[in-house]
Amino acid sequence: MQYLNVVLLAVILIACARDVTPKPPAEAPSGQVVDTIQGKLPTSAAKVVITPAAMGPIRLGLTLAEARAAVPSASFLRTTDGDGVALVTISAAEGVEVVAWAGEDDSEAPIDWSKPIQRLETFNQALHTAEGVRVGLPVDDVVRLFGPLVEIVTTEIESRQFITFKNQPDGMTLRLDYTGIFAPGETTTMRYQPSAKI
Repeated sequence: MQYLNVVLLAVILIACARDVTPKPPAEAPSGQVVDTIQGKLPTSAAKVVITPAAMGPIRLGLTLAEARAAVPSASFLRTTDGDGVALVTISAAEGVEVVAWAGEDDSEAPIDWSKPIQRLETFNQALHTAEGVRVGLPVDDVVRLFGPLVEIVTTEIESRQFITFKNQPDGMTLRLDYTGIFAPGETTTMRYQPSAKI
């Protein structure tokens, strides 16, 4: 499926709860919206691991300049979501992709390399937790890895569905593929379709 503003696969998000003071970029920004540098972002599923603080070598709290140095040869591209939020897509040539939010205000402006990354998300199946939780994994398999289901919540405006498990790491958010079963007017549930996936 394609990544649209509303995604039918799920997303794994990690968010930084601490304040991070921005550091100046390692070198003066070029002003370009797209910047590609030398090196390689690991693309093996065995190498690209999601933790509550990182997705592979991209860590929360790094400035975008530091992240650029940590993933040589990845491209950093200004992007946005359906709400117009300024985001940065970090991509390897082989298709591994992470989206970073660094608190930037203007989605039309060039990337501000001094901004620290505050949230990461992916729709890419190559990235996974140490336990093996990844985009596209059936919910029943996640129960075996992260423990019993706690709840499924839907957002009021965009109707995105988020799912929580008992042993899910703090700071990690899992999104459901719109297969939660909600009673009319309710925003939380414990029920989901048999085909439900992360």
